[in-house]
Amino acid sequence: MIARETLRRWLKFLVALGVSVVFSVLFLLSIDLAKAASALADANYLYVVPALGLFAISLVFRSLRWQYFYGPARDLGWRVLLPPLLIGYAGNNLLPLRAGELLRAQILAERRGVPRMVTFGTLMMERLFDGFILAAFLVWGLLLAGTGGAYLGASLLLAALALVGFAAGTLLAHNPRLPARLVSRPLPFVPDRLRDEVASLSESFLGGFTVLTSASRFGLAALTSAAGRTRPAQSPGCRPGPAAPPRRPARRGSLRASRPTRHRRQS
Repeated sequence: MIARETLRRWLKFLVALGVSVVFSVLFLLSIDLAKAASALADANYLYVVPALGLFAISLVFRSLRWQYFYGPARDLGWRVLLPPLLIGYAGNNLLPLRAGELLRAQILAERRGVPRMVTFGTLMMERLFDGFILAAFLVWGLLLAGTGGAYLGASLLLAALALVGFAAGTLLAHNPRLPARLVSRPLPFVPDRLRDEVASLSESFLGGFTVLTSASRFGLAALTSAAGRTRPAQSPGCRPGPAAPPRRPARRGSLRASRPTRHRRQS
């Protein structure tokens, strides 16, 4: 028994080590080391500390928002949710199609026993709140700048889609058994086992929508979503170098002088 437990621990360690090596190789292959070294050499490190501070504050607010998404039914504080959040963001930078979100669900399922579908529901709420806050910022900025046109129309369309999503999500959050009732109806060529599985997964997925059932948690989630946008636009300490001076147009005289002279043919 002790030997099997030791072997299991070694297997977990080797798997974790292999995953770390794969991610490290993917990270090194995804960047240009020469450009990275040049950017670090030319960086102004006076901006590193405030940039890292803003980024840390943003992560805290995003962890708090994730806590409000789960609600009081699960004992998940922002300190517990911060490590999976960081791992998920790192995975999004290395893996395609934002596959780091799968890592967040897997870590919480293994460490805290949170169903994966519930976590996927909270991730859907993240996208919805981010879309609404982004649309609100765009509309506000465009109105302050006095510009409109297509940009303002696109921002208003994004805000309208977010509001429709909130309305549909609120309806489903207050009626989590609604998809199960719809699926439970007899359908041709659909086995009962598949219908039961879909009903169970849909109800678990809607368990991540509980933030829409509480006005206080909804307001706190909206505030932390807005505060979580306080991230530096550029990498810490990396500022663009001075632009090259524009070239002066050449004078007509110099162009004439540079043209080769043609010798006339002698008759």
